[in-house]
Amino acid sequence: MRTLNQPSYLPRQRGPPAVIVRFRKRDLRDNILHKRRQLKNTRFAIVEELNVLNSKTLSHVSKDPDVAAAWTWNGKITALTKSGNKQIVKPFQSLH
Repeated sequence: MRTLNQPSYLPRQRGPPAVIVRFRKRDLRDNILHKRRQLKNTRFAIVEELNVLNSKTLSHVSKDPDVAAAWTWNGKITALTKSGNKQIVKPFQSLH
């Protein structure tokens, strides 16, 4: 029984090609995304595919000097401020 659809490879200008994978089972996808933190400080990363608006919002939030960390889960953006507050961020929303 296959749990993945055929992966797609995207050529990139630098580094190895990006691989897009679509899972057939949501619980397997969630399990793998939960473990993506283990790849921190390696040359590999597992990221969710975001729409353009959420991608720009995540980039904007990540660059905010008051934000210690930002991540996505199921298309929702979460920011952890340097003061320790965790906040779900929506597009066009200010953190202050």
